[in-house]
Amino acid sequence: MPMYALDEELINQPDAPKPVLAAAWFRLGAYLIDGVVLMPIGWLNAYQETNIGSTALAVGLTLLSFAYKPMMEAEKGFTLGKKLVGIKVIRTDGHNIGFREAIIRYFPWFLLVGGMYLLAYLNGIDLSAPVELNVEDINDPDKAAYLTFASQTSMLTIGFLIAVCSMFFNRRRQGMHDMAADTVVIIDPERVR
Repeated sequence: MPMYALDEELINQPDAPKPVLAAAWFRLGAYLIDGVVLMPIGWLNAYQETNIGSTALAVGLTLLSFAYKPMMEAEKGFTLGKKLVGIKVIRTDGHNIGFREAIIRYFPWFLLVGGMYLLAYLNGIDLSAPVELNVEDINDPDKAAYLTFASQTSMLTIGFLIAVCSMFFNRRRQGMHDMAADTVVIIDPERVR
């Protein structure tokens, strides 16, 4: 039997726990907390890029940050941010999510961050080197790649925001990543007790 009654035929069963869908503000709070959790990895990666220059270390740190969200959600149903705000991810059939659903849910974030790294590489941009850009630089061939990169990453970011903000337009508060993975985010009943 599912842990939570989400399907219409289960909702009327008296013994099935009734989940409460998480509001977008809870999800945003969890996302911000997870950003803080991952900050030390980002700082270490930035430090190593400017001082050590190890490709292997850069790849390892990037993979570690990529693994955090799907591994935590597949194992526990939540990240540290979700746990702190009291929400968790479940499948729409009421069961806990597995690794498959966690990976599908993570795809927009992977596409955004991985896409930015790929675009930087394709444009020949060193992300660890500071660059100052002005409107006049549009005709400077040395800085044109940075402007191209900025416009390309803006498109990625807009796509990401559309996928995530789609949760405001359906009754189950699902983002496109939730719909693709057949998941919902609920208030964790353990937190309520």
